[in-house]
Amino acid sequence: IAKERPEGYHVFAGLPPRRAPDASRTLAARAIAMTDGAERGSLRAMPLDLLPRPLPLLTADLPGTGGTIKITPEDFIVDELPAYLPSGDGQHLYVLVEKRQLTTQDAVRLIAAAADIPERDIGYAGQKDRQALSRQWLSLATAKDAIHLDHPRLRILETSRHGNKLRLGHSKGNRFTLVIRDTTPDAETRAHAILDRLAKTGLANFFGPQRFGKH
Repeated sequence: IAKERPEGYHVFAGLPPRRAPDASRTLAARAIAMTDGAERGSLRAMPLDLLPRPLPLLTADLPGTGGTIKITPEDFIVDELPAYLPSGDGQHLYVLVEKRQLTTQDAVRLIAAAADIPERDIGYAGQKDRQALSRQWLSLATAKDAIHLDHPRLRILETSRHGNKLRLGHSKGNRFTLVIRDTTPDAETRAHAILDRLAKTGLANFFGPQRFGKH
């Protein structure tokens, strides 16, 4: 929740005051988006405040667990939670795929080639991480009931049929399973204390640079 102060500061619940972008920066960003060529190059020299800002830790007073993540793809597992399951009948073939160190677009290209259909005929509910082992449903506009796929980092776990193409947002979310290696000896005790704090205070729905990337 944010509200504007007269002196030009935004106040976010639980965060220190932060100065709102001034009008010149906002206009510069809009101008860059509307121009091209040499003019865009000169506009980019204008000051734009787009750098990441440090965020406060809700558990700064509690000791952390230490450790490292994502040493192997299996250390970060993503399971899509579908908004609905295929009915078993319809013009679209639904395939549950498991991919390892591949983007969703990589999987789409491989499946399209195996099914001999255009990539645009494949639908999905959302993009999944590349540096992970992830599972998600894809829909194919094809009369085939099976797809032969031979790839070391992509396999088909299940197939069915349904009446519509999968679209972005056709999911309830994702379930993440993380492995943290080389933690402190009392990491479990520390983790429980941190989780107890978050359960009581809640956690703001922040998002990072990944949200603006391609994958």
